[in-house]
Amino acid sequence: MVDLICDAAPGLAYRGIKSNQHSMARLPARVGRLVSPENEQMWRDALLAEHTNGNRPGVEEIAQKLHAFIDSHGDGYEPEDETQDLLEKLDVA
Repeated sequence: MVDLICDAAPGLAYRGIKSNQHSMARLPARVGRLVSPENEQMWRDALLAEHTNGNRPGVEEIAQKLHAFIDSHGDGYEPEDETQDLLEKLDVA
């Protein structure tokens, strides 16, 4: 079930973003993070959903939660390149 959610969530978030239905973009990213917090695609989807909605506080909140999640894995854990690039682009690295 987790795999199905994580497979579907990015496409659903993308459709929500492209159709300017930001709540519909947030939902799959939120559910994805709940069932698979280690899946960084879910975090990136959440960041993009907030960014495209112009919600800077939302971007910062999700970035803080992502940094806390990464830090909880101890030294040596690095985010995926795509995640790091997005964090830098959004100025929340």
